Amino acid sequence: MTVENNANEMNLEQEIGAVRRLLEKVKSRVAEGKCKVSDYEKQIDEIDINLTSSGEDLKNVKKSFSVGNLIKAKMRGGISAEEARSTADAFGYYADTVTYIASEEQRRVEVKANLSKAIDTVTKREFVQERIEDLLDAVGDMD
Repeated sequence: MTVENNANEMNLEQEIGAVRRLLEKVKSRVAEGKCKVSDYEKQIDEIDINLTSSGEDLKNVKKSFSVGNLIKAKMRGGISAEEARSTADAFGYYADTVTYIASEEQRRVEVKANLSKAIDTVTKREFVQERIEDLLDAVGDMD
């Protein structure tokens, strides 16, 4: 009986060691997941800043468009090449800004979806970590 008890204790110690190693791996994965969540949150913050800045740029460009000035220029015999270039550049910048805003909004949607998945993954990993800690506590191995 003593040999069998010693063997059972040895097996239990090995199993507890395996569970401890598993716990360390899960803790590492939880930490990795939290880093991903943090990275996605930073990306969203950066996108929000970019969108705010681009929105302001768009407002400023809109203010620079003066239909009244264009009409007056046309009534005086047309506009100069420099005015035409300037107006074309302003419309080009406006178009580029609208395109940029659309791409940033799409990127924001994608990053938010990735953030949601990362949060779900971390939550699951934390649940597994808690269960492993409960298991180790149940066998008397936790401090």
